[in-house]
Amino acid sequence: MRGKKKIKGLGDVVSAVTTFVGIVPCEACEERRKKWNLLFPSRSKPRELTEKELCDWKTFKDNNPTLDLENNQRLFLCKIYSDVFQVPYYEPCLNCSPRPYMVMVERMDMIYKTY
Repeated sequence: MRGKKKIKGLGDVVSAVTTFVGIVPCEACEERRKKWNLLFPSRSKPRELTEKELCDWKTFKDNNPTLDLENNQRLFLCKIYSDVFQVPYYEPCLNCSPRPYMVMVERMDMIYKTY
């Protein structure tokens, strides 16, 4: 009996379905799987924010009303998001859509508002 693989995100779901129907994944498929897992992780329950994280998030929001992020702020956002949502650390591409950063901020705001 084969053990179940843990589904880490959308990439693993698509990979399981395509493998089931007989599609053999290539190197590009594997890269896409990893990227989709980072962009669309399985919904794990976020952990509670520490007092320091609450303070840091308030400061971050107060200093970034337009989400025009400097490099250190972008790195802070990626780090706190990965820590709180317990997902692998990921830095979205700077030259692509700002949507991944916006999603991170929206989800962090939802957690912050519960306090």
